[in-house]
Amino acid sequence: MREIDKICKKCAKFSVHEIYSYIGFCVERKVTVRFHDVCEDFTHFDFETKSREIFEKGWVYCMTCRMPIFSVEELEEHEDDIIVREFFLEEVHEELHSAD
Repeated sequence: MREIDKICKKCAKFSVHEIYSYIGFCVERKVTVRFHDVCEDFTHFDFETKSREIFEKGWVYCMTCRMPIFSVEELEEHEDDIIVREFFLEEVHEELHSAD
């Protein structure tokens, strides 16, 4: 596999941000990453692993179409799309001030 193919968005350890799809979280290194970052800890998220994730958790997410996938049959229709395991939810709480 070429080095350029070892990017976060294709990794089994990548969790996409709930709002900003160009960043996410690496569950292996426990850091925020951009989805085009190249990583030495890369693990290819192949069809078999994606299928197993559907059976175990019930879904995977298609970043390309911005929709969950609930079956292996659906997954086959998204063969060339970017599929991730889950969302990365930030726990940032900002105080909003209202105008009077």
